[in-house]
Amino acid sequence: MKSGLFLLILLFGSCNYHIINKNEEVAISLPFITGDKDGTFTKWLTSEISSSGITKCSSRDTRYQLQVRLNPEIAERIGFRYDRKPDGALLPNIIGTETRQTLVAIIELIDTYEEKVIYGPKEFRAHADFDYLDSDNIADMSFINPSGERTLSFNYSLGQLNTIEGSTDAAMPSIYRILSKKIADELAWYFNIH
Repeated sequence: MKSGLFLLILLFGSCNYHIINKNEEVAISLPFITGDKDGTFTKWLTSEISSSGITKCSSRDTRYQLQVRLNPEIAERIGFRYDRKPDGALLPNIIGTETRQTLVAIIELIDTYEEKVIYGPKEFRAHADFDYLDSDNIADMSFINPSGERTLSFNYSLGQLNTIEGSTDAAMPSIYRILSKKIADELAWYFNIH
């Protein structure tokens, strides 16, 4: 029995697996995130860190402090189509119809007791791709109904058609969730091996 337990501990220890006591979560303070204009990303990141089971956010002074900087969002057009006249005839110019919105976060983990960076800087990226309508084009924003009247497309889209601004706003929560999950997973990994 004792040799079996010893073998099990040796096996898990040699594979870098650790048994973590949930009562020993590492407290991390998260000061204001540079570039987070309205605090939305901070809310997502705090939630993800706290739900990891290994780390938790604390508003008190802690040994570890996570400093995060968000770089400006990157919008890259990835889908295009030919523009059309109101009667449907093709025009020679191309307009964007799909965008990849990317957000980059750079983190540093600081040991406040030793006053030094113990991990980082490390860059994380998350993106979302979405379609949108060209709000400058009447043909994209409306259609001619069977009665011959021009009708706005938004009234019939069930939220699937939107301008680039509306689509960007709708995509940001997904980007925040993905990016905060990546950072929380990295912190959990770091504290699991140290």
